[in-house]
Amino acid sequence: MIGAEFIPAPLILQTLSTPGRLGRGERAKIRDIRMNSWERIEAAVRFERGDRTPVFVICRFVLLKQANLPLPGTILDARRTADLEIEGRRRFGWDFVYGRTYYPFEEEAIGATAQFREDTAPSIIPPYTIRTEEDIHRIDPEKVRRTRGLEMEHRLVAELARRLAGEAHIMGYCQGPLRLAGQLRGLQQMLLDMVVEPDFVHRLLAATTEVCILRALSALEAGARFIFIGEAPASGDMISPNLYEEMALPVHQRLVRAIQEAGGRAVLHICGKSQRQVPLMARTGADVLSVDSGVDLAEAREMVGRQALLLGNVDTINGMLRGSQEEVEAEARRCIQKAGTEGGFILSPGCNVPGNTPVENLHAICRAAEAGFPG
Repeated sequence: MIGAEFIPAPLILQTLSTPGRLGRGERAKIRDIRMNSWERIEAAVRFERGDRTPVFVICRFVLLKQANLPLPGTILDARRTADLEIEGRRRFGWDFVYGRTYYPFEEEAIGATAQFREDTAPSIIPPYTIRTEEDIHRIDPEKVRRTRGLEMEHRLVAELARRLAGEAHIMGYCQGPLRLAGQLRGLQQMLLDMVVEPDFVHRLLAATTEVCILRALSALEAGARFIFIGEAPASGDMISPNLYEEMALPVHQRLVRAIQEAGGRAVLHICGKSQRQVPLMARTGADVLSVDSGVDLAEAREMVGRQALLLGNVDTINGMLRGSQEEVEAEARRCIQKAGTEGGFILSPGCNVPGNTPVENLHAICRAAEAGFPG
């Protein structure tokens, strides 16, 4: 498949749009027609059948482990991080590369203290920066703009965009406003504040949203066209749909609108059992809804229709980490059948893949995509 003849995307789509008119042998030949990753993703965005399901996998810590590199040695090295992402794509066959540094530069610029580890993302440790309402003024986007971490991430995205121009999409990143607020206030305290101090939380989220917009626009300026919004605290495991609608929905709409007005596509990711959040996620206007394995993709597709692409959602623990190759491939195929038979779908694990995930399972999820559309 890798060495197959390249055929322009319009011809591929014209052929694939009338599968019922083709005999079995002709349909088999279509499997050998190759789009590049950029074209494959663009077809999915248009809800059209490409040559296969596009794939996105967040597995920086697997790539680091395979290269025998500790995170601190690469966290501010744009060239080395770009090499990791491009080699991972070459080796496994997915369609996006991830333009993110794991350096907590936003939190540091606002006064937080990070604890660095060798094999996982840094964590913010107490005492937290935002302790009173007066502290909200410390959340200054201009301080974040001047950080070395934002500069590195911008260079990373620009390097990926230069080396993969027209071939693959770069998935940029920004934290969601709730996640950043939880990093600065302490997650448990912020969740409690939502109930007992809602006005305080509204002001806090208004401030963190502006920082999130800054980071997203930096990645778009550097060459990303998709922005992955990581928003774990909006999970159905943490807040109710009513709290989501009151607290998260307005700031998510603001962030999504800013990304789209700058020419980007917003990918809203919420972890956990968030089935009840899906209609609210759609109301944000996000182009792509990224859902964890706790969400049934068939039900999500029924709720969302063609309002947004879906991205997901092979189980990262019981599937990617602990499952066999055969189990991962079977689960990935079920995901495609539930949400991706007519385009509008990107196959992915439900969340960030653990660092000790077997590499065989990364190959398995891509084999499922290569199997093509059912039917």
